[in-house]
Amino acid sequence: MNSLNINEIHNHLLKIAIEFNKICELHNIPYYMIGGTLLGAVRHKGFIPWDDDMDFGVPIDRYEELLGYLRNELSEPYRVCTYKTEKGCSTVFAKIDDFSTVIEDKCQDIPLKNQLGLNIDLFPLCYCRRNDVKNKYLQFLRGINSKIFTESTEGQYYKHLIKKVTRFFFPLSRKKLLDKIWNTTLNIRSGDCLANLFGVFGDREFIPSAWFGSGKLYDFESTTLKGPERFDEYLSQIYGDYMTLPPVEKRKTHASNVYLRRDIL
Repeated sequence: MNSLNINEIHNHLLKIAIEFNKICELHNIPYYMIGGTLLGAVRHKGFIPWDDDMDFGVPIDRYEELLGYLRNELSEPYRVCTYKTEKGCSTVFAKIDDFSTVIEDKCQDIPLKNQLGLNIDLFPLCYCRRNDVKNKYLQFLRGINSKIFTESTEGQYYKHLIKKVTRFFFPLSRKKLLDKIWNTTLNIRSGDCLANLFGVFGDREFIPSAWFGSGKLYDFESTTLKGPERFDEYLSQIYGDYMTLPPVEKRKTHASNVYLRRDIL
């Protein structure tokens, strides 16, 4: 089987994003490009050349409403994926995947044919305060999930064995733990920051709500997508000197191999 190249991956992801944008526009759902997707829009007018995913944030008070629209209105081959509906989705936040493709995720203990396709991440953005006790509890639960249930292709064998033994004695299934994480997230609804509490940048993800504003359009490849109004403040807080390219050794993709699903059946 031939793995898709980065240009083919970008083409599939862009089509998902266009479909997502169409449904958000139809129902007046606010959303923002965040993280590397916004950085790509500002620095490259599209994808970061070596990036192979897309990140969007949706305010928590419209998040579940959006998921309902996506379930009913996404056209084939797209589908909304959550940990409640797809075995291949191991995150609390939802994704939209392209089911005509499949990502070979070696951390997933399920057959390749059941794994997700190329996808965009839909992060809930929570109105919160930086030191709220609910945030601390959420991060505590996320830490348990990471230590016990999240595998890595880079870890040593004994670490995987310890995780497996711990899971055997752990009182909660992963689904019940993810339910606790999601229910905690839903209860974080007040504060002057609009934060991605599932982001990888920790406290830097606590963004003043005013920086997001009502959103503005940015050129992204052959289309336009929405991002925060005050992109410079946002990107500076997340990345620092965001216009400087990272060293070559840090320009890494996330997925190992991506195939057309028809080629693996």
